[in-house]
Amino acid sequence: MNNKHVRWTTPAQVIDDAQKYNSKSAWAKNSSGAVKAAIRMGIYEKATNHMLRPTNKWTIDTLQNDALNYNSRGAWQKHSPSAYTTARRLGLLDVVCVHMKPMLRYRTDEELREDALKYTTRSDWQKYSKSAYSAAKKRGLLDILCIHMQIKKIHRTTEDLKEAAQAFDSRGDFQKNDRNAYAVARKRGLLDEVCKHMKPKLKRWTPTAILEDALKHNSFNEWAKHSSAASAAARRLDIQNEACAHMVAKPIKRTAEALRTEIERYPSKRAFLKHNPHAYSVAAKRGILSNAFKVWDAQLDKLTLTDCINSALEYTEFNKWQESYDISFDAAKRNGWLEVCRDQITKNRINAWRKKTGRN
Repeated sequence: MNNKHVRWTTPAQVIDDAQKYNSKSAWAKNSSGAVKAAIRMGIYEKATNHMLRPTNKWTIDTLQNDALNYNSRGAWQKHSPSAYTTARRLGLLDVVCVHMKPMLRYRTDEELREDALKYTTRSDWQKYSKSAYSAAKKRGLLDILCIHMQIKKIHRTTEDLKEAAQAFDSRGDFQKNDRNAYAVARKRGLLDEVCKHMKPKLKRWTPTAILEDALKHNSFNEWAKHSSAASAAARRLDIQNEACAHMVAKPIKRTAEALRTEIERYPSKRAFLKHNPHAYSVAAKRGILSNAFKVWDAQLDKLTLTDCINSALEYTEFNKWQESYDISFDAAKRNGWLEVCRDQITKNRINAWRKKTGRN
């Protein structure tokens, strides 16, 4: 019990607290406020009269009797450290602790399943049965064992979002370290309000600063990757050629034909945008993507629900299917089939698990 905020006002209250401990050191360690109150009231000797004195020598019988007051080694070590340390030094822990229940044990998959059925949400299971939840997570069984659970949606108020944002000095750090709060604030249009304490990290790029920054890089692609703001400012101020004069590779001016060839390499808009965002941006600005959209849409229209399910079943996890940039995922998303496909992936995993563990 944490006695940090307890007000010690009467001798009886202090003495009752002292009765919980068998040594002065244990009492001082776990209830320092009560010890100070006992000294202040002049009852320290009376409160500690029942405690074993450091000069007393522990025997196997006294150690055994003292250990019988506790159900675990951790509790014994916390409340009677002198006895515990003596037993450990003499190699008697296994002898005097034989009645104690082991705190750690291996849980079978069936025991984890039975434990999971006690809870309706993952958060409750993790909170009230942390060891079982951790074991299930380590074995990759969470999706299977939590299939009966509800998805718990947490409503975050404006004050909650402000409190979350206070922990960070910039929007970038906020987005990186608390994605959920950042996304909720952005969706509700509250970013400016919750981030008003943050200092902007934007740097004003002058021609001199741009040229100095460009000298740190050997190619335009490297410069654009590691210092996108400076390279963008160079284009805006029309000093790109001057800034890149020392570089091995000059900026590539993409022709319409080169962009069309690049577009044909990708099966979908999502794949093109992910793997070559610069070419996508240039093609979009020049209006070259319209024909590509027609081709991609035609390919998506040909796919049926069965095609999407068959494609999804090739993956063991839903997010791996999404990250594959398979056009069947885009077709399922467009037609509202994602949840159906997700259920099929989950059922497939459950069947594989049952087959592996011999449960039909």
